[in-house]
Amino acid sequence: MFRILTKIPYFFLLACSFILLFLTAFLFPFGTESDSQILNLIADKDSWSFRDSINVHNIFLYFVNLVLDFYKIRSFYGYRLLNLIYFSLLIFTLYKIIKLQFYDLKIIPVLTAITCTGVIFISFLSLQGFLFIGFISVIIFYFQILYISHYLCHS
Repeated sequence: MFRILTKIPYFFLLACSFILLFLTAFLFPFGTESDSQILNLIADKDSWSFRDSINVHNIFLYFVNLVLDFYKIRSFYGYRLLNLIYFSLLIFTLYKIIKLQFYDLKIIPVLTAITCTGVIFISFLSLQGFLFIGFISVIIFYFQILYISHYLCHS
C-alpha cells in the first residue's frame, strides 16, 4: 500500500503537503478549549503572572493581537500566521542541520517526511506554541552540532 508513495516525486508530495497545511491552517474553523484560554489571557494582559510575562510565545501572540485589533480583524486565523512563521523557521533550521552534518544526504525527502507528518498538522492548528518549542529545540541542537564540529576541527 505504501509503495505507491515511492513512485510519486518528492517535490509533488512536498507541494501537496504545504497546500494541505495552508488549507488546514486557514480553513479549519475552530480551535481548542486551551486556545480560548490563551486568547482570554492575551486579551487581559493585566492578569498575566510572571511566568506568562516571560513566555516569548505569549509576547508574540500579544503583538499579533495588537496588530489584529488595530486593523479591526476579528479572525482566529491571524494567530495561526505565527505558527506559519515558526514552521518556516523550523524547516530552515532543519535544512541547515542537514547541510552541516549530512552534506551528502538528499534534503527534499527528509523535508517531505517532516512536512507530511500528522504532528505538524495538529501543532499548526493549536495556539499553544508547540512549533515554537520545537523551533527552539532544533536551534539549540543546531548550535550544539556547530560547536562540536568546530571543536573537533580545531583540536
